[in-house]
Amino acid sequence: MHILLALLSAAGAIAFFIIRANYAAQAARDLGDAASEVKGFVRRSRWKRRTNVDQVRAIEDPRLAAAAMMCALAKSDGDLSEAEVAAILDQLRETLALNDTEAQEMLAEARWLTNDMKELSALLRRASRPIKDHCTAEERAELLAMLATVAESDGPTDPLQQDAIDRLRQELGLDGR
Repeated sequence: MHILLALLSAAGAIAFFIIRANYAAQAARDLGDAASEVKGFVRRSRWKRRTNVDQVRAIEDPRLAAAAMMCALAKSDGDLSEAEVAAILDQLRETLALNDTEAQEMLAEARWLTNDMKELSALLRRASRPIKDHCTAEERAELLAMLATVAESDGPTDPLQQDAIDRLRQELGLDGR
């Protein structure tokens, strides 16, 4: 009988340690979940802060600003046509000296930046800050030529596009050109 009691005591002790180990494992999982929730909260708050900012005004790279301007100009008369996409990519490759991959990535980002465009002139004005801050007068004039090329890529430039280019010319201080 005493052997049976010893076996039951050993089984009880083993069960006790297994249950305690299971509780410890669950506590560790809960702690890990809490840590990941905190990380997720931090990530979500950073993303929320980033999405509450006007992304066009946040552009610092003049090349990205130029790509966004070309994309916005092309989108002003509807979605981008194949001719407009080709013209933008050509301008990015030739004028801005980007390789094919960089040009495709910049066009994708420009499309994303101009996705919620409401007014063409306003978007061009908001995107002009890095151009004004980092580009010479010759580079600004080159940007206007790029925009004119994209505007003409799928037919004659419509009055809305021409008006936006003219306003941008004034914004960039190139009235006399």
